[in-house]
Amino acid sequence: MRKYSIWLTGVILLTIVAFLSVFQPITFSPRKDPTDASRYLRPANLSGKAGAFDPSNPNQAASFTLFGKTPVYAYTPQPDLSLGLDLRGGMRVVLEIASRGEFDYKLRTPLSIIEVSAKKAALTDAVNAALVGVDPKNIEVELSEEHATVTTNAQTEPEALTQLQKVTDAMTKVFGANSFDVPKTNTVFIQPDKQTQENVRNIMEKRINPQGTKEINAYAKGNNQVVIEIPGEKDPDHVRQLLGTTAEMNFMLLAPDINVGENPDGTQTISR
Repeated sequence: MRKYSIWLTGVILLTIVAFLSVFQPITFSPRKDPTDASRYLRPANLSGKAGAFDPSNPNQAASFTLFGKTPVYAYTPQPDLSLGLDLRGGMRVVLEIASRGEFDYKLRTPLSIIEVSAKKAALTDAVNAALVGVDPKNIEVELSEEHATVTTNAQTEPEALTQLQKVTDAMTKVFGANSFDVPKTNTVFIQPDKQTQENVRNIMEKRINPQGTKEINAYAKGNNQVVIEIPGEKDPDHVRQLLGTTAEMNFMLLAPDINVGENPDGTQTISR
């Protein structure tokens, strides 16, 4: 009988410990809502006194004090489970990384800075005319003093090789024969690789979840896709806007005697 009592007491203690560790109904500090870091769960007021509740204030009134000085917060048990699309609903976005044709020509006679602008306009017109059936929006022409690079949305290697001949003819029309080096055929068709997928996944995940507070799931699929699962999201236009956001970097000139510092709250201070 005694062994049975000890065994039963041990089971009860383990159950209580597991309950407290998983559901956390009692803590010594205010508890954050795991689904939204900008809000806080409201601790139960065991004293029976009603008090104002500010969801943006992490210093909530304690449910009661232990030994008259240690604050204790009691909550309705809530599991810290990551609720995915099956439980919460939301959106599943599939991004496809397109293959491309990339034609890089090295000019044998470098251009002057003055010539670059006019030659680029002429090359753009010649390439657009040569690539019949390709939307000009899917053609990008870059020109520097020593290189001309044309990028297209070619989806197969045969398509890229066909475009190579047409772009080479356009280059000849603008710069003349034997004035540039033609790219090798094995370099003109670019397919996404695992590193490209990982880079896209990281960038898209940071755009959707910049603060790291959402329980999203982003992963690579196949050879050219990235899947992003966003539990709880209902607005496709909002997601489309976030994914299409372009990163910006600003540079500002400051006087040599100006010091820029950062406060604990993340704001900046400027002083002389």
